[in-house]
Amino acid sequence: MIEGEEDIKELVKLRHGKMQATVEDIAKSLKGKLSEHHKFMLQTVKASIESNQTIISKNDAQIDKQLKNCELELDAELLVTIPGVGKEGAAYILAEIGNNMEQFPNEQYLAS
Repeated sequence: MIEGEEDIKELVKLRHGKMQATVEDIAKSLKGKLSEHHKFMLQTVKASIESNQTIISKNDAQIDKQLKNCELELDAELLVTIPGVGKEGAAYILAEIGNNMEQFPNEQYLAS
């Protein structure tokens, strides 16, 4: 719609596969007036989402790079063996508390 497509049948084909709404309901929701201003605003929102996705990808790559360039990689591998802790969670833990457990007198201090 943002790019000028107005054929409802063509627009319905673009629906996400996991949508629970029927094709008829989607077609009904697509009827209406979409002004040039609306298209501009939708294009702006779309560009913002794409920009944020690019930034997130760059940040993820930088986190991976930092984990691989130091002794933290082994620590991250060990942390992901904990049930419920994935790669991202391991990176968060290491970023927050580091890998030097000697700074904590006991596990209660670490947990707090």
